[in-house]
Amino acid sequence: MNTEILIDKAESMCQRDYYQVLQRQGILPPTRNKDPVNPPWTAVEYEAMEADTAKYFLFYTAILKALKSIKSNNVPSSVSFKNDFKIDCMVVGAGRGRLVDYCVDCLQELNIKGTVHVLEVNQAANTYLKEKFQSVDSVVVYSPLLVRSTEEMLLAMEANECDIRLKELNSQKNISLFVSELFGSFGDNEFVSEIISTCVGMFGNRDAISIPVSYGTYLTVVKSDHLKEYFQKQENSGMFVLGLPTDAELISKIYPVYSNDCKAKCESLTGKANIKLLQNYTMNDACGLAGYFTAKLFDEIILDTRPQQGRNTFFWESAFFPFKAAKPFRVNNKTEGDIVFERTCKKIRSVAEHVFDVKQPLLKMTYEVTLVNKTNNLVATENNIFCYHELYL
Repeated sequence: MNTEILIDKAESMCQRDYYQVLQRQGILPPTRNKDPVNPPWTAVEYEAMEADTAKYFLFYTAILKALKSIKSNNVPSSVSFKNDFKIDCMVVGAGRGRLVDYCVDCLQELNIKGTVHVLEVNQAANTYLKEKFQSVDSVVVYSPLLVRSTEEMLLAMEANECDIRLKELNSQKNISLFVSELFGSFGDNEFVSEIISTCVGMFGNRDAISIPVSYGTYLTVVKSDHLKEYFQKQENSGMFVLGLPTDAELISKIYPVYSNDCKAKCESLTGKANIKLLQNYTMNDACGLAGYFTAKLFDEIILDTRPQQGRNTFFWESAFFPFKAAKPFRVNNKTEGDIVFERTCKKIRSVAEHVFDVKQPLLKMTYEVTLVNKTNNLVATENNIFCYHELYL
């Protein structure tokens, strides 16, 4: 099956499954975006994630293609070498093990020997994984592990505060494929690049592949009387997660903001998009910005959350940055302006303190959104930070 047919199938699966979820549960109400591991995910949240079958269809395809690529680039004609050849994988943030199953299945389908190493910080999910894979020799589930930085991991190994087998894995650095779905509704609000880059640096070989390879973020302006009324009553500002209500209109194009390689740690990412509202709308009509992401899983396999033709996953819904926190944004009927979006992520304490303590964050990420108004061809008549949101890991 070629890539175009695969993507079309994923789109159809997404539409079908999302319709069933809406019929069963209704539109997801606004919820303030929370930190990724504290409080821990519940069984209900894992079940909701697994209802998005199109996403997993694309992940399976990406894993299969990546393993084929690794095999073709490493296996010579020597029969003896073929017999010794193996590919080790690591699933980071395994949840209830769907991606672990896929790695095992794909290795078997391609007749490749290998071990699937499994990391999961959630205690309940980790216990479930150990029970699920206890009789599968090719799967190793490590004790609950919080991946935040290389320094913390090395410190924990020296002090024997993590699974002893990780020391050997770190010295061998033989993982060829890393697989993770640690996205949030705005792509990187679950620290995907920080976590994956740390794992690749600790355990990956020189040519290690990560699934996803990279991601990109997007913003669009939203008009909705329902959302405007809702957020006028809220005291909390910042980033929310929601399903767009039936009266919602996108009154601008969906603009790219920034992109990043998942194997690259980056303290600061800044993107700028020039907003041009659709005809007959002004910023006075708007209630906020909706955020989305795309992710290159491998090769031409792209995960896309944007609400347009091509959307092939729905679980993450929309990130939303309400306008309520802004000072008045002075506009006229010819409004045009820039969205400047900055993401920063830095350590907030000494690594030696509270090693692997989920309740003691080590990393702080901030999203800061600034609007620069352009009216009557005059640039920067007003700078306005209308949204500031913090997340901790």
